[in-house]
Amino acid sequence: MIRLNSFLNHYPPLENKTCAYLVACFEGSRPNVAETHGLETTIRRHLSAIDAYGETPSVRLTKVIFIVNCVGIKDESLETTTVGGRVISVIKRPNNGYSCGAWARGVRHLLDDDDPPDFAFLIEDDYLPSMKKFLDPFIDRIANHGFVAQRFGSIPDIAPLHASTSNGLLDLHAARSTLEKFGVTFIYYPYELGAADYVMGCENQITFFSLLGLAGFGLSSIQDSWSVPHLQNGTIIETGIKDAPAPLSPIF
Repeated sequence: MIRLNSFLNHYPPLENKTCAYLVACFEGSRPNVAETHGLETTIRRHLSAIDAYGETPSVRLTKVIFIVNCVGIKDESLETTTVGGRVISVIKRPNNGYSCGAWARGVRHLLDDDDPPDFAFLIEDDYLPSMKKFLDPFIDRIANHGFVAQRFGSIPDIAPLHASTSNGLLDLHAARSTLEKFGVTFIYYPYELGAADYVMGCENQITFFSLLGLAGFGLSSIQDSWSVPHLQNGTIIETGIKDAPAPLSPIF
């Protein structure tokens, strides 16, 4: 009974929980992408999408952070405003680590806050929410997990099972516990975005969430119940459950 009480205390019912929405962005041209959208367009698209699709009874989106990898800068900058009761921030940082580097910076920003949310939804700038209550498929699986991704995959003899489509929901209590245990929350390599090292940057998907697992928090995905379209070399590949709704969809 003591163990059951301990479990219930760590995973209380999902009521009145809060979530931040972290967008990993890049200012510059991209390999295999014909059209590059500016930061203002990216911000407008994501804010419009979460206004249209983000409402869910159990978890409120209270913060939105755009973490922007910028070519040619050495120092970070932070701008914050409040719109409709939601805190909107833009962090510009040196260009390293791809999306994983950006997400790690955004999570650190949240964990440094005096009143951090319960969860962080990690998403790349070239994906958007595409159905009502897009958080619900991830929320439904977050209990007893540190992270719920869109999709897990592996490459035989090359890459072990990992969050191969890495958008997903992070339990910030698990992230803090991992930080306290290991001194860091994530492992990633500080590659810069460029065609020459693009494949090497994919290694970050393999290592990024590994410490959460070592800290005892499970990793899961939604691919066995939902459609998971993803980008591969500029082409949209359909995975997951065919004809099921897709909580997120690529936009480039």
